[in-house]
Amino acid sequence: MNNRSLRLLKSKPILWLVAGVCILSICLAVFFKPFTTAVLKRVIYHRLANLTYHFEDGLHAGLCGTGSPMADIKRAGPCISVVAEKHLY
Repeated sequence: MNNRSLRLLKSKPILWLVAGVCILSICLAVFFKPFTTAVLKRVIYHRLANLTYHFEDGLHAGLCGTGSPMADIKRAGPCISVVAEKHLY
């Protein structure tokens, strides 16, 4: 084998690595927000699903988002959550 063949053989794994990193970066850029949103919705749903189990019968209200020190227009403001039987509003 000549010198040029050896250089090509050595550079191919590096090219594959660079191509893989580029493809992974593009996938993360495209799918990161939808993936994160889906995971967070699932986590929140499962964490809140059993929340009403500990309450007695009746209506219960809770304040959400009242402890934020800085106002941000991109985020929701304070609100009230209401628990009625096994439903969260």
